[in-house]
Amino acid sequence: GVTCGAFSLCGKHLLSGGGDGTFRIWNPKNGSARAVIKTSGPVNTIHQKASDDVVAIGCASGQIDVVHLPTKKIVGTPMEHSPDASEVASVECLKFKGAFLASGGVDGNVKVFEVGVGGSDASGLLRSTANHKNGGVTCLEWKRAGAAVERVLFTACADGRLRMWDVRPANAVVLKCFKGHSDMVLCMDLSEDGRAMVSGGDDHKIMVWAV
Repeated sequence: GVTCGAFSLCGKHLLSGGGDGTFRIWNPKNGSARAVIKTSGPVNTIHQKASDDVVAIGCASGQIDVVHLPTKKIVGTPMEHSPDASEVASVECLKFKGAFLASGGVDGNVKVFEVGVGGSDASGLLRSTANHKNGGVTCLEWKRAGAAVERVLFTACADGRLRMWDVRPANAVVLKCFKGHSDMVLCMDLSEDGRAMVSGGDDHKIMVWAV
């Protein structure tokens, strides 16, 4: 079945990922498929880069594929969220900020890649890793406000906590930990000015935080 979907930023395509390991590009006007692309495994999540026509695809295999929409092809080398085949970590969430792509997995790791630009090469270089020792990562968000060089990432975890990270170092640094949920955090979002955060948990609570 269909596991995730979104409109392309240009509004001309409908994008979807499936448990059958395919990424599909649709014509939203008549429902016809413009492309069916085989990915590295069942698709969990997709996210489009704002400044380029590329979409990152997070797979249950632990790999991240990057598709160039104009050519409808996978470009570059798939990024390995979990390079060790004995410890496959399903990719649960993805978010771009400029050239940087953050991925979160059920292994509790967040990895930040620098992704090449353009249709011919979108290979990713690993720049930073953040480890959540007590549970998988359920969602993540970049801080939108602030200086362009600032790389602050917020994560939500199965341990019921949210964290704010500086992901400029190779080993990311926790800047702040938000405790309050008594069960898994399912969703989160940040205000445009970066001063507030809202989260929803499996404990049936919605919490608003001052960042």
